[in-house]
Amino acid sequence: MTGSSGETTLAGSFGGEPDPRERPSAVGPGSVVGRLVVLHKLGSGGMGVVYAAYDPELDRKVALKLLLPGSGGETGRARLVREAQALARLSHPNVVGIHDVGTVGGQVWLAMEFVEGRTLGQWLRTPRGWREVLEVMRKAGEGLAAAHAAGLLHRDFKPDNVMVGDDGRVRVMDFGLARMEASAVSGGPTSAGRPTPDPQVEPPNGVTRVGAVVGTPGYMAPEQFGGDPVTAAADQFAFCITLWEALYGERPFGGSSSMEVAASVLEGKVRPPANPRAAPPWLRRACERGLLVDPTRRWPAMSALLDTLAKGRSRAAARKGVAALGVVALIGVGVEGHHRWDRAQRVASCEATGHEVDAAWNEEREHALRAALVATGVSYAPTTANKVTPWLDRRAEAWREARVEACLELDVRGQWDATTHERALWCLEERRMELESLVDELMQADADVVQRAVTAAAGLTSVTMCGDAKTLEIPIPPAADREPLRTVSRALVRAGSLQRAGRYAKGLEVAREALARAEALGWPPLIASARARVGSLEQRSGNFAAAEVELERAYFEAARGVAPSVSFDAALALVYVVGVSAARFDEGRRWARLADVALDEVPDGERLREAGLTLDLSNINQKSGDYEEAQRLSEEALAIWQEALGADHPTVAYALNNLASILSSRGERQAAKLLYGQALAIWEEALGPEHPDVAMTLNNLAALHETLGDYDVARRHYERALAILEPALGPEHPNVAYSLNNLGIVYKETGEYEEAKRVLDRAVAIRERALGPKHPSLGISLYNLANVYAATGDHAEAKRLLERSIAIWEEALGPNHPHLAAGLIRLAAVHHESGDPEQAKRLYERALAIDEARDPESPELAEPLLGLAKVALAQQRASDALALAERAVSLQEKGGVAGAPLAKARFALARALWAAPAEAGGDRTRAVALAEQSRELAEAAAWLATHAPQ
Repeated sequence: MTGSSGETTLAGSFGGEPDPRERPSAVGPGSVVGRLVVLHKLGSGGMGVVYAAYDPELDRKVALKLLLPGSGGETGRARLVREAQALARLSHPNVVGIHDVGTVGGQVWLAMEFVEGRTLGQWLRTPRGWREVLEVMRKAGEGLAAAHAAGLLHRDFKPDNVMVGDDGRVRVMDFGLARMEASAVSGGPTSAGRPTPDPQVEPPNGVTRVGAVVGTPGYMAPEQFGGDPVTAAADQFAFCITLWEALYGERPFGGSSSMEVAASVLEGKVRPPANPRAAPPWLRRACERGLLVDPTRRWPAMSALLDTLAKGRSRAAARKGVAALGVVALIGVGVEGHHRWDRAQRVASCEATGHEVDAAWNEEREHALRAALVATGVSYAPTTANKVTPWLDRRAEAWREARVEACLELDVRGQWDATTHERALWCLEERRMELESLVDELMQADADVVQRAVTAAAGLTSVTMCGDAKTLEIPIPPAADREPLRTVSRALVRAGSLQRAGRYAKGLEVAREALARAEALGWPPLIASARARVGSLEQRSGNFAAAEVELERAYFEAARGVAPSVSFDAALALVYVVGVSAARFDEGRRWARLADVALDEVPDGERLREAGLTLDLSNINQKSGDYEEAQRLSEEALAIWQEALGADHPTVAYALNNLASILSSRGERQAAKLLYGQALAIWEEALGPEHPDVAMTLNNLAALHETLGDYDVARRHYERALAILEPALGPEHPNVAYSLNNLGIVYKETGEYEEAKRVLDRAVAIRERALGPKHPSLGISLYNLANVYAATGDHAEAKRLLERSIAIWEEALGPNHPHLAAGLIRLAAVHHESGDPEQAKRLYERALAIDEARDPESPELAEPLLGLAKVALAQQRASDALALAERAVSLQEKGGVAGAPLAKARFALARALWAAPAEAGGDRTRAVALAEQSRELAEAAAWLATHAPQ
């Protein structure tokens, strides 16, 4: 019979049987062992029986294990008690705790922590990403390392001896207990620490030794098969087998029987994983070292392996180990040894290439960067320094891994030819320059750079593409032309770093100069890349028309097959510039189709480019009113980023924000609130609680509460955001104006008009000084200030401010932008309220034409339609009002609009139905019913008091 892992367990001297006189005595519910009261049996195995028990002194449930003493007699029992007592003194969160130990009737008993959860084997039945696997295995490794430090070995580490608790904690079970001679060792515990029985098995031929052999064949080290002295290196070997199996879905040593597995282990025949892309190459190599036949050539200790898993790898130690391996092999085995020595030398040489990144990122540059950030005096700069360096560490380590892999593919594995290797190095050099250049820019930090430092580091281009087959098919320039081209590439890399750091004006200057030099050199991929960078910086600078021109040229220059990634990136940027910023939805979708075609030729192993395209399409659908499709696409992009980048990446927070905004638009505001909260938690952890990006998420969360009518909560969030932004960015920063603008809206909604005017006046002044008199953001503040004046009855000032905001938007965004429609609608309302219905009608009609041109079925058309219905009623045109209001209600109901907006539309329709004659569709019964559905509105309730039947 086998345990839940399907593995038998070797225990005791081969062929030995426990003394039948030392079998456990009968124990059942109600029995007392020591001070423990047995509750019920949980399971049994070759090592003994496990019961659930109750400890009355400490009032807790425990797992009671009665152990077979084996053939060691009193000496064996005494040693086992000593070992159990030593383990009981080991208090570690990743080790199942032993509360007490004793003997009864010739048996040793253990009172252990009662764990509810799943074994690692059971946990792995659900597909897991390598990051999730690594996190769990590192915790299990910490438990092993702690035991080793206390002088204890495990000797039977495997998935069924690791518990993943329901509390999220990972615990290793049965430390040190496999020492018992001539007795079987339990198989895997279940959710409450239950063992499953594993029989003894005969040893494979040729490995019989005198003494104890303990373990499970699929996880045993060579020295265990041979009966040699066992050290902590055996536990490390089993750990690496388990990690390999968890990552790749199969163990590294093949064989259809225990004998074949043992032969593979003893010969060191590690088979390549069926799915090598399931984990990064550095992780595979870390396992491979832990699986070496000679225990002295494995990792020096579990702690060294864990450090490698946490930080990448200790390359110096790895090279030393490989070199030592080569020397020993050369001395020992002649020609075969020479082959191994030669291979080891080539591996060591490849390992050394990873240090090429050290000039870009090293301890000295880290200290200099930290000092530069702190020297800005920005309040959150020390936190940013602590947050940015791990991202740069990861980028540097990823580059090292990719560089070593490229060398191994050429010089050791022989999978690449020289041309392929050169193309990989061309790509890697650009990634290295990006890292170095960004660090250079961050060391020139000012307040804006500090704000963008973490997201800039987290957003560096992945090196994964440099090993992708599609990248390796792209031609690179002839060797004689490379140096002048590389000089221009360095300039473009710097322009990109300036963009990431938020220095758009300087970046644009550098990019334009690089474009001119690229055109002079005549290398098409570089020309397209330079033009795309210019276009991207024009976009970031707010020059959308210029950006569109440059990006379109870049797309067509790159689309001739000379630069597929540039073709995709340019098309993707145009999706946003045209489809989102300019609200030309159909054109944006067309660019999305072109980007999707380009994506077929672009390396995108982690699907990050696909996620970016998906999210931009989501933004177009959100702006055009198709919230259902927008949500679907946003959820798809979020899932890709979470899988590729991890749940705590800043990009994931951005995606959560986006999805929350869509859900809010659909009326699912409680769900949106949860997502904003998740995004806020990620930002606070990634950037620190005083970072301006945290404030921007607080603004989003506040805006949601504002729509829910929770004005007090909204105000608190806005005020906290403002308290972060002012000291962080200074009182004149545009983002301070953003927060003031939102706070002013809340003051207006709560009737605090003077406070609203004060903060909105300040927002207008900041934006005009910082952004200029024609910036669209200034138009937003003017619009909101106009609403305050309109609410106080100052129609003349409201008109003046609205006319100015409309003029700004029309010039900056064009005559068909949604902002312009919003301004026209508000200006129309002011004209209507001040007694000019004809002008109001003209303005509403213009706004309706703008909105209809974008999407004739959008629920957003309801606002100008209802405005026109209101004017029609005032002009005694009840039939016109009825048709307009009917359409508005229909669009909102089809679009899933709910709450106050739908109530207002229904009440407008009710009034039209009441006023219209029967022959024109009037229906007073229906009018009352619709008004009843809108009773939440004070005006509807008042209307019903005089119009509903009594």
